[in-house]
Amino acid sequence: MIGDIRKTNFPDNFFTKILIGGSMAFIENRKKAIREILRILKPWGLVGDLEFFYKEKPPRCLIKKLNEILNPKKESIIKTWNYKWWINLYEKNGLEVIYDKKLNLKMKKSKREIENYCKKMIDRVPFNEKTKEAAYEKLLYYM
Repeated sequence: MIGDIRKTNFPDNFFTKILIGGSMAFIENRKKAIREILRILKPWGLVGDLEFFYKEKPPRCLIKKLNEILNPKKESIIKTWNYKWWINLYEKNGLEVIYDKKLNLKMKKSKREIENYCKKMIDRVPFNEKTKEAAYEKLLYYM
């Protein structure tokens, strides 16, 4: 099923568990999404979420460019979230954090793996060839 987590057709107290896989970062109104999650979650139900956060604050120009690409005509979606920001978002909106774990992912990839990843990501976006080239070079630089 494909839908909008901010407004679902599920009845109240429907799920015992809800798993979110990094998608909250791309939802414009997270508070509304959390309210809907709480509505469709049974009392004492569990929500599992794997969100990404910045260990170090990225350059503002990078965040600005990401938002231009992902949501050019609306408010900024991507912000400079840190670990505490996500915890506060959930706690302030009615969820209790009972377990959290920071994964210390190691990103040791070969140059070829990084190049392939960048090419795959840029190929997904409907850019013209000249723009794809520039976007690939910039993404490769940041990766």
